[in-house]
Amino acid sequence: MPKKLAFANFFEFTPDNRAVVIALAGKLDPEAVEELHPRIQEVYRAGLRRFVFDLTNLEYAGSLGLRLLVGIQN
Repeated sequence: MPKKLAFANFFEFTPDNRAVVIALAGKLDPEAVEELHPRIQEVYRAGLRRFVFDLTNLEYAGSLGLRLLVGIQN
């Protein structure tokens, strides 16, 4: 059985705290969305509305992952 690639996410705030850069790596599958969604909600509730996603190391994004990314625009 092939080893599942781990999901990782890193949040880095801009120096002026007006935006957050979120680097994603591995597979954005349902389990990863379950991990990532509360962290994004926390930042959103804190008042931040500018999100930049670094998808350079993202190998896969499932439909729930795409839904999460698109849903932030609201």
